[in-house]
Amino acid sequence: MSLIKRITHYAGMGVMILVLTACSGKSSAEPTTAAPAMNVLITDINCPSLDLQAGTQVIWVNKGSRIHIVQSEPLDDGSRYFDSGDLKPGDSFSFTFSIPGNFGYTCSVDGSARSTIRVKP
Repeated sequence: MSLIKRITHYAGMGVMILVLTACSGKSSAEPTTAAPAMNVLITDINCPSLDLQAGTQVIWVNKGSRIHIVQSEPLDDGSRYFDSGDLKPGDSFSFTFSIPGNFGYTCSVDGSARSTIRVKP
């Protein structure tokens, strides 16, 4: 099975795919560093816990049949570290985690699907 067919197959099953990116506009003589990116496919029953390094960009893609909202648990002041707003089926939302820590989050409209993102320095 080709790589693209395997990715498509696993993506359809709601499996998390880790993607490392290394594109930049710099010449090849200059060293480049790219933060890793992690694609998270959310379905109507999937809200995965994540372990990642600070600087990682997480991209949530709604593969479910309903609108989802991906948002952190409220901070002490009531604000949220991240909040996608409504994600219709097929929509995506990205956020780069620059601060180490543990972040509770939900990825459903009613807040019932809860999980944790653990960010290491």
